[in-house]
Amino acid sequence: MKSPLRYVLPMLALCALFLSAGLDPVAAEVIHLKTGESVKGRPVIEESNEEILVIEDLVRGSLRRIRWEAVDTEVRKKLWQDWGWERNAARTIVGDVIVQEQSGGKTEELRGKIEREEGGIVYFRSNGQLLPVRAETIKSRRKEEMDARDIWTAEQLWDKYVADLKANQEVEDIETADARTRFNAANDALWMGYLEKARDLFRTVADDPNYINANVAKKRLEYVDELIRDAEARESLKEMRRMLSYKNFRKFKEAQQAFPEKHPEYGEAVKILLERLGKDFEKKRSEYFRHQARFHFPKICEKLIEKKVKEKDISVTDVTSWTRRELPEAAFLALSERFANKDDITPEEAQQFWSERTKRNWITRSYGEGTFVVKPAKIKPPSQRRNNANRNRQGRSQAAPKIKVPKPPTREQWWARAKSRERTAWTMAYFAERSGLFEVGTEKLTPCRVCNGQGLERKTLQGGGVLAYICTRCAGTRNDWAVKFR
Repeated sequence: MKSPLRYVLPMLALCALFLSAGLDPVAAEVIHLKTGESVKGRPVIEESNEEILVIEDLVRGSLRRIRWEAVDTEVRKKLWQDWGWERNAARTIVGDVIVQEQSGGKTEELRGKIEREEGGIVYFRSNGQLLPVRAETIKSRRKEEMDARDIWTAEQLWDKYVADLKANQEVEDIETADARTRFNAANDALWMGYLEKARDLFRTVADDPNYINANVAKKRLEYVDELIRDAEARESLKEMRRMLSYKNFRKFKEAQQAFPEKHPEYGEAVKILLERLGKDFEKKRSEYFRHQARFHFPKICEKLIEKKVKEKDISVTDVTSWTRRELPEAAFLALSERFANKDDITPEEAQQFWSERTKRNWITRSYGEGTFVVKPAKIKPPSQRRNNANRNRQGRSQAAPKIKVPKPPTREQWWARAKSRERTAWTMAYFAERSGLFEVGTEKLTPCRVCNGQGLERKTLQGGGVLAYICTRCAGTRNDWAVKFR
């Protein structure tokens, strides 16, 4: 008979865990993660924030810190609703990036939001200011997602926020609204940088003992008070965020390194913001350069190829050898130099950004008439004796005239007569297919325009016979091959 202690001891241990943690076993929840893992425990609202969920794990008997991105979407949504953490403020919007031409031919990039256009003037909101920009000086425009704080001031964002609440949620006065609405508004005011408003609202929520977030509000009130005391450090953080918005990564790193010396006594609240900004920097820097690499690297390769194939007396063998030995290094060096206006990027880093790119649109380049150089024909030259049989049957006593059979070009003959544009496309297709730096898709075949994909040309002779010979354009490959890559 098995000892009953085998069953009693685990139960005692579990009870001890609940007692030591001060938990009610009924309050335990099962938190599902996107990885498929389930965690049995109690979400600790007092220790959690909008980035991290803290769970008191009942199985491990310890606190676990899990990023919200890893939590099942429905679980996260339910917890945020229960805790009153719904975000009401629009934290990112689709703004406008305009490139303005200035005197001397220089250009300046402006980021913000076009509010209206009238009389040839574009009224552009940036960093809270409404700038009049003459439409004739704008060289280009594009839409881009951006931080709303780079467009409006904290006070302007707050006014828009209050107007939205009144219009869509029927809130007459935030100051007298329910605790949950005030708590959300305080969080949004904190994000906007309107610290005085956030402090006042957190204080009113912290004094409400019946609200679930009262203890959280007390902690955030302390956090906001500390931020208000560190006003100079906050201004530096704000300027660093603008550097990040404008993709001035080099300046951001310089400011980041100088921050401790410039503000030697900054508090814990500023330290948290600085760390968050540092994480944003790493993420946005990587995203930006991966995107730029995806866009520019193929163009850089093609420009280098275009220059190379124009060299005097260069052969197709010289070019293919160059693409293997020198082109990759030269292309990544050129890519790193293109990034130099934003940050110091080594060729090795540039190659890493290219390898980590998001693969989207396909590019196609054709071997054209030079397909036979890389895709040798399998068709054999036809027998001319068979083709001249009708002529021989005529029984003429004189010797038949010698027929000159057209021959397809050699690779060097084709290369010599190919135009620069054809050479560039051929070499780019060759490089994309052979270098291993690109994802190669399904090859596209287009029938040769001379032999219509037959690989042979035919010519009727004077005596009625038919002369068949290898196509003088495609050299028997039948099709022009095109490489699809990205």
